[in-house]
Amino acid sequence: MKYPRKRSQELVERRKRTIRVLLYLNSAVWLLNGGNFVYKMLADSNTVTAGLVAFFFLINILALILIARILEDREKWVYVTALVILGLSTLLIFIGFPDILDALSLLINAAIFINLIPLKAYYYKEL
Repeated sequence: MKYPRKRSQELVERRKRTIRVLLYLNSAVWLLNGGNFVYKMLADSNTVTAGLVAFFFLINILALILIARILEDREKWVYVTALVILGLSTLLIFIGFPDILDALSLLINAAIFINLIPLKAYYYKEL
């Protein structure tokens, strides 16, 4: 027989695992999207601009990977940082011309938000 506390702990662990997988998947989508975008810019001879765009894509990818790595820390700042970075990542989707990879990234961000928001009590609870 499972106790309610154990069941809720299993649910939290399952949500964190799902969030982590989705964050890595979203990083891969951003890497693919960024590579495609920078390639098109280089083909148009926009080398300096392509370098700047590649830098910002790389920062976004590293931020998503960082969230996935620190997700285990049970502190308030982890939750807030994850929400802020995901919010900024979602805003970046609407900059430029949307394509299928942007739509996929938006769906992944929505799934991450759906799994992350219920974990507020877990991150805000005192140990």
